[in-house]
Amino acid sequence: MKKILVSCFALAIFLMLLAGCGESFNHEGHQLIGSWRSDDSAFISYEFHEDGTGSRGTSRFTWTVTRNNDLRLSFDSDRADESFSLRLREDGTFGLSDPNARIMIVQSFRPVIFPEPLVGTWVWDEDPSYTLIFNDTGRGNRGFDDERENFSWFVYDGTYHLYQIISMTYEPWRYVINDNILTITSRVRNRNIEWSYFRLEE
Repeated sequence: MKKILVSCFALAIFLMLLAGCGESFNHEGHQLIGSWRSDDSAFISYEFHEDGTGSRGTSRFTWTVTRNNDLRLSFDSDRADESFSLRLREDGTFGLSDPNARIMIVQSFRPVIFPEPLVGTWVWDEDPSYTLIFNDTGRGNRGFDDERENFSWFVYDGTYHLYQIISMTYEPWRYVINDNILTITSRVRNRNIEWSYFRLEE
């Protein structure tokens, strides 16, 4: 009888651990699905898909969330799997922290979007040969007719904070659109830069 009780107890613990591993996790409709970028660096980004796959930069992974709210990433390459403590917040952001770190540091992420009102071609009001182009894929380019510069771009959901990433630098702007006039203002401290563009109707 004692052996039976011990066996049942061991089986119960095993089932609890199995459930905690998230094997039956349903990705569909989860709050993480979408594109996210770090508050600290626009270069740190995550993409979570409903099929359980995702990416961080050029690295691909599969992901699950356990019942303990741990986010687990299993990478397609030889990269070691990673596990984070996940904090989903009411304001639509989430935080990740390494449970094994000596000092608990939470890195915050915000959802990103590519707002339809920004998508299109914009002409500089001071020189029509300079245009600013936003594509709905998060890509774009800017410059004069004979000298163009490619960039990637995004906007934090629920804000007017526009980021343009060029090479290994990123430019933070605040944007406003009124009557098809786009005004962008630099958010870099001590740089009072503002540009205005009008939409080029196709």
